Amino acid sequence: MKLLVSLLLIGTPALVEAQAFQPSMPPAPAFDTARRLDGVFNYVRSNDTPTMRAQKLRRAIALREEAAVLLANDGGTLSDHNRAYVRRKALNILDGSR
Repeated sequence: MKLLVSLLLIGTPALVEAQAFQPSMPPAPAFDTARRLDGVFNYVRSNDTPTMRAQKLRRAIALREEAAVLLANDGGTLSDHNRAYVRRKALNILDGSR
């Protein structure tokens, strides 16, 4: 028992010194729920109704099909004109304007 207590007392300064050691990695950032879930629940915060979201989805699918046709016509790479056209239509879908 005396041996156990003496070993414990001898090891205590090493434990205290180990606690004072600064880790090489910075501490983890504070947990921000709003930032973490922003992409997951972003559609909930928008003013879009379920019908509007369904319409946007249909427009996006139609644009994807149109872009596939343009891609095939351009030989596998969109021309600058067609790329700008597809980008403009995609931004219109995302912004909600027609």
